[in-house]
Amino acid sequence: MSANPAKKYLKDPLFIETMRLLQNGDWNDGLDKLNSVKEQFPGNKELDSLHQEMLIRAKIDEYEVEDRKRENQRQITKFTLRGFLAILVLFIILWGVIQSSSWIQQQWQNVRQRLASDIENVELSVTFRDAQSFLRAGRPLDAQNLLERIQSESPDYPGLQEMFDETEKVLAISSQYETAKNLIEQGSLGNALEILQMIEANSPNYLDVPLLIQEIEGQYYLNDLLTEAEASFDAENWELAASQYETIRAISPQFNNSLIEKRLIDSYVNAALELLEEQPDSLEALSIAESYFRKALVLKPQDKKILEEQTQAQSAFKDNLFNKYVEEARSVLSDKADSLGALEKANRLLDKALALKPNDAEISLERQMAKNFIQAQNDFSTGLLDQTIEELEFVYENDPNYANGTSTQTLYDAYVSRGDSLAAIGEYEAALNDFQRAAEIAEQSPKGVIKLYLAKIKIAEIYGILNDYSTAVLIYKDAVEMVNLRTFAQKSDPNLVAQLDEAERYADIEWYRTAYRLYNRNLPALDVLFAGIEITVQDGDYLTSLANQYETTVQAILNANQINGVEAVKPGQKIIIPVLPEEEK
Repeated sequence: MSANPAKKYLKDPLFIETMRLLQNGDWNDGLDKLNSVKEQFPGNKELDSLHQEMLIRAKIDEYEVEDRKRENQRQITKFTLRGFLAILVLFIILWGVIQSSSWIQQQWQNVRQRLASDIENVELSVTFRDAQSFLRAGRPLDAQNLLERIQSESPDYPGLQEMFDETEKVLAISSQYETAKNLIEQGSLGNALEILQMIEANSPNYLDVPLLIQEIEGQYYLNDLLTEAEASFDAENWELAASQYETIRAISPQFNNSLIEKRLIDSYVNAALELLEEQPDSLEALSIAESYFRKALVLKPQDKKILEEQTQAQSAFKDNLFNKYVEEARSVLSDKADSLGALEKANRLLDKALALKPNDAEISLERQMAKNFIQAQNDFSTGLLDQTIEELEFVYENDPNYANGTSTQTLYDAYVSRGDSLAAIGEYEAALNDFQRAAEIAEQSPKGVIKLYLAKIKIAEIYGILNDYSTAVLIYKDAVEMVNLRTFAQKSDPNLVAQLDEAERYADIEWYRTAYRLYNRNLPALDVLFAGIEITVQDGDYLTSLANQYETTVQAILNANQINGVEAVKPGQKIIIPVLPEEEK
C-alpha cells in the first residue's frame, strides 16, 4: 500500500511529459497537458497550486518577451536618428569648406610667415636656455660658444650681454678652482683652502668646493687628533691612546694607515696586559682584555707575539671567568631556587660558563636541569604534557628536590593532568599508569600527603572502571585513613562519615561493587578536606610554585578559583589556595 496515495500523479507519464514541457518554457502545450493531468486526478490541491504557479510564470515570460521587443525597437529608432544627424552634420561641414576655401588660403600664407618667425625665436630661446644650463653645470666654455651663436643671429637678443658677463665671471672662478685642485695634489693645503674659501664666498655651492673645504679642514683635524694620540701613547695611557687612534681610523681609514695600525696593535696589547695585571679577578676587566686581544688580531691575525700573549691571558681568563659565572649562577638561585626569572638568568650564566669549558660534566648537568625546568613550565602551561613529563623526569632522576621541590610538584601535576586526559578518551590502562607514577612521586615527598591522597583516589576510580572493585575499595580505604578524612568530616559533614562507614561495611562483607560506588560518589570530598586561604600573588609566582609552596595541587587551585585552564596568575591578583588545616598537616 502506498504511503501517500495523493501523490500517485508524480509517476504518471503524462505528468512527467507535462513537467518537461514546462521546464523548457513550452507554456501552451505544458498548460494544456497539466489540465489533462488535473482531470485524471480531480481535487488534488498540489496540482491546483502547480497550475496557478505555471500560469504566473507563463505570464512573466510573456511580459519579458514583450519588454525585449519594445527595447529592441527603441534601440533601432535611436540608432536610425543618430545616423541621420551624422549625415546632416557632414553635409553642413562640406558646404562650409567649399564656401571658405579662398579665405583659408590667404590665412594659411599669414600663418606660415608667423610660424617661421616663431620658430626662429624658439630656436634662439632654446639655445639661450642651453647656455644657461651649461653655465649652471660648470661648463662656461660651452655656454660661451652658444652665446656667440645667438649674437651672430640676433645681437640685440634680450639678456644676451648680461649672460656674457656672467659667463666671464664663471670662467674666472673655474680657473681659480683648477689652481686650487693642483695645489691640493701638490700638498699645499693652506693655499688651496684660501682659494676655495674665496670661491665659496663669491659663488656658494660651486661644484664640489664645499666638500673640498670640508676635506682639507678634516685633514687639519686629523693631524690634531694624531698629535693627541701620540702624546697619550708616549705617556703609556694605552686605553686612551687606543680610543684616539680608533677615532682617527673611523674618520679616515687611509690617513697615515701604516702608523695608525701599528700604534693600535701596540695600544691594544698593552692595554689588555695592563688590565689583567691590575684586575686579575674582575670579570669586566677580563672581558675587556679579551676584546683588546681580538681587536689586535683582527689587524694582524698571525702575529706570534700577540697570539702568545692572548693564549696566556685566555687561560687565566677562562678559569677565572668560568668560576665567576658558576658562582654567580649559584648565587642567583640561593635565595629562590624556583624563581623562573632567577633560573633563566642562572641558565644564561651557565651557558657562558660552558662556552668556556664545554666538557665540564657537573655544570652541563646543572645547565640541562635548569633548561629542562624552564621549558617544562612553559610546556605545562600550554598543555604539552608529554614534553613536560620527559623534561622533568630527567630533572627528577638527578635531583628530586630541584627548584625547592617545584620540579617534582610540576611533574606530579603533569602526570595527573595527562592521566585525566587519557581517562576522558577511554585510555584507562595508560591513565592508570600515569596516576600510579604520580602516586610514586608524591609518596617520596615529605610534603606529599595531599598529593598522594588525590592520586590514590584517581587510581581507585580507574580500577573500578576496569571492574577490579576489590582493589579499588582497598585503595579508597587506604586513602581515607591516610588523611584521617573521618576526623575532618566529624563536624563539617556527618553524612560523609555515615557514607564512609556504610562503604566500609559493604567492603567487610565483600560487596565490593557497592562499596566502590559509595566511595566513588563521596570522594575525594575536597570541600571537607581542604581549608581555603586567600593570598595575593607576588611577582615571580606561578601555579606550580604556589602549589608546591602551600603543599597542594595545581588542579585544586584551579578548582578553588573556577579557572578552566592552566592560566597565568598575575602579580597583585587575589586567589584562593586550598590547603589542609594547619593542625592536621
